[in-house]
Amino acid sequence: MPAFRTYASYTVGSFSRSPTAARVVVPGLAGDAAVFARWVVARDAAASRRAVIGVSEGGASAPSVAAQVPGLTHLVVGGAGAIPGRDSLPLITEARGWDGYEVDIARILDAPDDAAQLWRGHAFRYWASWLRSDAGPALASLTMPILMAHGTADGSMPVAAATRGRDLLLARNPRADLTLDLIEGADHALRTPDAAGRGRFLPRLDGWPRGRSDPA
Repeated sequence: MPAFRTYASYTVGSFSRSPTAARVVVPGLAGDAAVFARWVVARDAAASRRAVIGVSEGGASAPSVAAQVPGLTHLVVGGAGAIPGRDSLPLITEARGWDGYEVDIARILDAPDDAAQLWRGHAFRYWASWLRSDAGPALASLTMPILMAHGTADGSMPVAAATRGRDLLLARNPRADLTLDLIEGADHALRTPDAAGRGRFLPRLDGWPRGRSDPA
């Protein structure tokens, strides 16, 4: 039997690329997800394990949800790292070869609420919220087990965001119950050239809340 029952999953990243949804920002995602998480906890009060799983942009808001909602027992962050947005953006721009981004960032910070102007396919308001985001304090406040998964060949959020995030979290809270799972050769979606990356990680995810460190 799977360790967790899935209630819902949804993608938020594409929303920030549309004109009408350019108002979507990281704090808003966390607030909406927290409302849903509270409903799940109330609906399934007898469950012994309740995890919030955030991937990519969702991984930036999942720690806040875990810190806000009593009754959640596990946190999984995939492809997001755990460092402030202002520190992760230079890693992203370097990985993607975006030269001269400092000038563009200054323009964004001059108009942080602008939902009409775009940079690299996203509204200024989105990027401003990303630059202000920092999952670190929420992560450091957690006593629940945390699993961070990251592909070593992630071209969207370089793996350094995960390793630096691990170091930062443990510096803030040396007693944090953290597992960092680096999937060798995997991309942002945990895909590997041999098509086995997800197949290696998913059993690990299922066994982790039961105390198994290796795939069953």
